[in-house]
Amino acid sequence: MYIDWELLRHQKINFLEVIDHITKGEIVPKIHLDDLTGILHLIDGLQDEAVDVDNEDFHEVFGPKVADTDNDEFVCEDCGEVFDVEDSIKIEGDLYCPDCVKESGSTVRDL
Repeated sequence: MYIDWELLRHQKINFLEVIDHITKGEIVPKIHLDDLTGILHLIDGLQDEAVDVDNEDFHEVFGPKVADTDNDEFVCEDCGEVFDVEDSIKIEGDLYCPDCVKESGSTVRDL
């Protein structure tokens, strides 16, 4: 993977400035947000290379499957499947699907 080190140095400086703005409660200039997007693209490229070139496990690199389209969806902490929030069961702050809760033998009383 090609990395433009000069651009990355510039993005790093702006990233530090973003942190400074946020800690001071200031508005972050849009130009800094563009640089953060560039850093995000670099991270994504590193993850892609880890999976495609280094044969790392996809889920190890990218984490559990995430719902990208619907804000009322969640990823089950056990099976990683995506469900609607209204179908979830919350246990100690984490969301689980009904199937995983049934398989664990939990009952509503246990929660």
